[in-house]
Amino acid sequence: MPEYDEDLFDSSGILNTRIVKFKFETLVKQILSSLSFCEATGFEFIDPAQDWFVPPGTTSVKVNTKIKLKFTKPVNGYHVPHNISVDVVPALRIDGWWPDDTRRKDLCQANDCLIVFTQPQMKYPAESRLLRDSPHVIRAAFKVVKRMSKYFCWYIFFSSHVIKTALFWCMDEMEPTRKRSSFNYSDEVNGDELLLWVQTILRQLLCFTAPDYFPSYFMPKCCQPVWIKEKYLKQFHMHLYQHGLLTYTDLLSLNEQQSRDV
Repeated sequence: MPEYDEDLFDSSGILNTRIVKFKFETLVKQILSSLSFCEATGFEFIDPAQDWFVPPGTTSVKVNTKIKLKFTKPVNGYHVPHNISVDVVPALRIDGWWPDDTRRKDLCQANDCLIVFTQPQMKYPAESRLLRDSPHVIRAAFKVVKRMSKYFCWYIFFSSHVIKTALFWCMDEMEPTRKRSSFNYSDEVNGDELLLWVQTILRQLLCFTAPDYFPSYFMPKCCQPVWIKEKYLKQFHMHLYQHGLLTYTDLLSLNEQQSRDV
């Protein structure tokens, strides 16, 4: 929009992504806080910043804006007591364009590729659409592994993006012997089939942890950190090497104080 151009670009014509993030987050919260949004959707916006006593108007340095929504009306006749957490991200869309080295273009649509202001964690709407169009049992397995990752112990191991990518690679590995169109799309979720998919996803996650990075599904050349606490590629492997540890088994054998040091 012309009224934003002067603020968003510097004198050299370079886009200032921090200003974009700030203005984007301000607009998002303004819209979500409006009465018309609440009446039209049945959601009430809860600003997470207020939960942590952050001054109003403060914008985090992260690319995403985390928002919380609370149900104001029953859903299908039932009261929903928990909130909904959503990440909203500003992105650039180039109509009809995908990177040349993209794989599985048969699963891509022209409007699926968005450029997010961060590297290397590039996420595409194509992934969300692919998961949404998957059979119920596969989506159920994805939810189970997410739950396991979050509540298995005191630590959260994997982000939902890593788990989702592992699932997509699992689906790809099955295609030589079982076409995607032959997956069971029934609304009924078979327990044995669900267990098989959960085990398959977990095995793929273990394969990701061995080299301590994983390839993006649509752009395999884009490698990303595996563990949710890693800030860069192979960060944990470097810690292991620096402490003379060769395997994760060695790491688990450390006492509590040594673990904190690592």
